[in-house]
Amino acid sequence: MRKFLALFIWMCVFFPLAVTAMTLTSIRPWILDRAFYERIVNDGRIYDALFAEALPNQFNRQVFGAAEQLPLGALNSALREVVTPDYLRTQSVNIVNEVFDFIEGRDGNFDVSMDFAPIKAALAGEGGQRFANTLAAALPTCTSDQKPVAPGGNLVRCIGDNMSIGAAAAQIVQALPTALENVPDRILLSNPVNLRQNWNWAEWFLGVTVRGGFDIGILVVIVSTLIVGGFLAYVGGDDTRGRLRWLGASLIVPASLFVLMGISLATPIIDGPLRAELSFTQWDGILYSEAFQRAIGDMVISITQRVGSGFLLTGVVSCLIALFLIALSWRASGSEHHAVKLVQVPVRNS
Repeated sequence: MRKFLALFIWMCVFFPLAVTAMTLTSIRPWILDRAFYERIVNDGRIYDALFAEALPNQFNRQVFGAAEQLPLGALNSALREVVTPDYLRTQSVNIVNEVFDFIEGRDGNFDVSMDFAPIKAALAGEGGQRFANTLAAALPTCTSDQKPVAPGGNLVRCIGDNMSIGAAAAQIVQALPTALENVPDRILLSNPVNLRQNWNWAEWFLGVTVRGGFDIGILVVIVSTLIVGGFLAYVGGDDTRGRLRWLGASLIVPASLFVLMGISLATPIIDGPLRAELSFTQWDGILYSEAFQRAIGDMVISITQRVGSGFLLTGVVSCLIALFLIALSWRASGSEHHAVKLVQVPVRNS
């Protein structure tokens, strides 16, 4: 009966706890590593995706407003005149720093934002003319029920009858200051969060950073696993030898699983299958450049191999601990057997 109870505890409690503890321990070295994410966002090739759709959409929503909605394709081409990959890279690094300042407790406010002042300055200067020329050249012809300028708007959204591209560009240059006058220098990309104002019920937690809370969570899971493992060994084994063997055998199963996952993810064998899968993946029907697809492949493979390295290291260490416990069980077995021999008393026949 005790063996069945021990097996039930292992399957329903110990194994899930051990896997959770090993997973958290594996990802801890990189998941909160600021430099890791800075290296990812420093790859300029990934910003091709922003130009494809995300950036024009963001401009339509937060910069030009509802009355100034421009065709995404034309806006995409025009934005390349004033928004450079270096600017996007700088903003991405700043966002990473803002997130990690919050995680590390340096800033109690969480508000991911983009510095729009350089773009406003570019549109107000020489860049505004280039933006207008490119936008006007890419605008579609107005339909029968469309006007070149939307009601309540200022920017030309389509080329009307008897309107030249040059005239449309001149109108855009003239309307840009009005369209941008209410745009702030910083554009929020997330809802702001202030811990002290919004989480009054968690004042006791404010002294602990997100990083510290994560570390405490890992410690709690590890301690819980050790407690359950000790109880499991007590229930499953009848003596020291049996308890050590139960504990070692219980640990070696999830440890071996992590070794196998680590080998499959950390070694170059994953490179080919991942790239092949990504090459057939379509994101929202958008056709991205080959350079962008390679960049995404490099990023995914880098993250996957980092995860695999953590799994492999954690699995190997856990396997060594499990084997050590099993070896101790053999030693305990030999000691107990030797102790029994010492107390034997020979019987003499009279």
